[in-house]
Amino acid sequence: MSDNMNFFMTADLWIWRILKYVALICALVLFILMLGNVAYRIFKLGSFGWFDEIIEISFAYLVFCGSAALCRDSEHFKIEWIEDNLKGTKTADYVNLAVDLITVGFFLLFFLSGWRLVTRVKDLTPVLELPKSLMYACLPAAGAGMLYYSFRSLVRRIMIIVRGSNTD
Repeated sequence: MSDNMNFFMTADLWIWRILKYVALICALVLFILMLGNVAYRIFKLGSFGWFDEIIEISFAYLVFCGSAALCRDSEHFKIEWIEDNLKGTKTADYVNLAVDLITVGFFLLFFLSGWRLVTRVKDLTPVLELPKSLMYACLPAAGAGMLYYSFRSLVRRIMIIVRGSNTD
């Protein structure tokens, strides 16, 4: 195997691990905070003033990093009816190529919009006074992951069409 392929396989694995573990940690943080908040309210100990801000950040990172991790193996939500009905045909390759092109375009727009938002926002959160750009940083980060996986899928699809074999 060439060094370039080895590099990409290693990078792919690390990107996936980072996205997966960020989502997992955020899910754990959400669980602990929700449990703590319920306990505080049951025993009338008060409430967390900063609770909403951490929940917002954790939920955003969970959703977007989790979605990007699912894109790696095409485990994200998708409609498979057309793909199933065209399976094994040359038309399926071209339909999937069109879907891959649209997906790459969408994730490129998503990444650029997220980056633009992060670089322009200057606000702070009201209680913890964290930069809101920290909250929004998951958008371009996850967008980069989704763009990477979508582009990889597009390249694979083009290789299938060029070789003339449908292996899906």
